Amino acid sequence: MPIPVEGGLLTVTDLEPDSVAAITAGDLGSDPRVTVRGNIYAQNGFDPARQLRDLGLSQGEDVVWDASNWNNSFDEPKASVFPPLLPGSAWPDFSKRSYWKILDFAIKNLL
Repeated sequence: MPIPVEGGLLTVTDLEPDSVAAITAGDLGSDPRVTVRGNIYAQNGFDPARQLRDLGLSQGEDVVWDASNWNNSFDEPKASVFPPLLPGSAWPDFSKRSYWKILDFAIKNLL
């Protein structure tokens, strides 16, 4: 079942170490499905992580997906995103997995 992330913004820099442990050990299960939708983006990406800037991978996008999980969905049509194509909730699992495998290969072998 998807875990909706609506009406808010969460970044790793907003979390205390205990919060990260609580999320990791929480009730997400081994196969969480995360859907990002309905957010308002203000001043996102005005100071992207140095690693992203150094690699030329972020120009200050609202959403930057690290391809860490195949089953994330991004339904944010007005947001600027990286990579330029993000999987949405309408994508079948086969397409999400295939796209994720391509990105995962590129990240592991080209960066």
